[in-house]
Amino acid sequence: MTEKEMLYSLSHLSFLTADKFDRMLEVEGSIAAIYNIEETGLQRVGCFSGEQIRKWKTMQKNWAGFREQYHREEAAGIRFITRWDEDYPEKLRLYSGQPYGIYVRGKLPDPDQLSVAIVGARKCSSYGRALAEKFGRELAEAGVQIISGAAAGIDGISQWAALQAGGASFGVLGSGVDIVYPPENAGLFSALLEKGGLISEYPVGRPPLAIQFPPRNRIISGLADCLVVVEARKKSGTLITTDYALEQGKDIGAVPGRVGDGLSEGCNRLIQSGAFLVQDTEDILNILGKFGEISKKIEKKTRESLASLEKTVYSCLGLVPKHLEQIVLEAGVSLPQAMEALLTLELKGVIVRAGVNEYVKRLT
Repeated sequence: MTEKEMLYSLSHLSFLTADKFDRMLEVEGSIAAIYNIEETGLQRVGCFSGEQIRKWKTMQKNWAGFREQYHREEAAGIRFITRWDEDYPEKLRLYSGQPYGIYVRGKLPDPDQLSVAIVGARKCSSYGRALAEKFGRELAEAGVQIISGAAAGIDGISQWAALQAGGASFGVLGSGVDIVYPPENAGLFSALLEKGGLISEYPVGRPPLAIQFPPRNRIISGLADCLVVVEARKKSGTLITTDYALEQGKDIGAVPGRVGDGLSEGCNRLIQSGAFLVQDTEDILNILGKFGEISKKIEKKTRESLASLEKTVYSCLGLVPKHLEQIVLEAGVSLPQAMEALLTLELKGVIVRAGVNEYVKRLT
């Protein structure tokens, strides 16, 4: 077997983490020595259970099956790229504990282009959705690649927006690259394969186990030049990504939210701890060092195109849903006038309904 085929086989041992592999490589001296290690050697390492040692020996005996499987997947367009290959992402080589091998469908991020990781809550608000769409689209228009987890909520929304704007995006998965999870993101996965790629350290066929998602976050942050958190609760998987980003020395930006809003508590605490406050796409470009390239002044253009009554009602709205009764009070108009203006604004596509009699501005 070649060393690459050995690494491919080793990657199917779920208990052989990158950290354990690195410790073994330091002691054993080579990939072949790790692959061919005897049972006494595994016992000497002291971090594997009896059952894990049994699985290791079974893997060694099935060398022909793993080699055949490796070449079959390669023919199907699934690449297994190791640290010792030229096309392994240079950004990942910089940090300890990175995968000794990754599976790739589609492309890898272009190393000559800037990349931003956009992450956040799976169950996001309309406020978070609007900003994820805006950031994904406008960063793509500025030539920035979007890295995320292809998950429900903020991750997938930002990636969809980037792809629809003609940009590139890459999904880092907590399962095999052949597994679509969540199932409702099947369309996104197909689009990522066309205009970007899917990346995972887990072998083909590996289901999306909860224990696998925290480690994959180090790859999301590792591939990005900076990390932007749109919405996050005080205790969430999103904040695991920020921990990895901090360890890797990445700049972190966070979108502020209302005090007391559970979905914004994590972001507000990040800002309190020193994260960049992100209110607009230009803030992210500033973090990246690209100052003011896509300042579109959408708000000003929208206001100039509206009639007086519509403009008055529009000025009362923001990205936080506002109820009809509150709009009437703030705009100082009658209920029928407010309803007429809101309907017109909705038809023009500058606002959207966020619930029953609740409205928000649309960021387009």
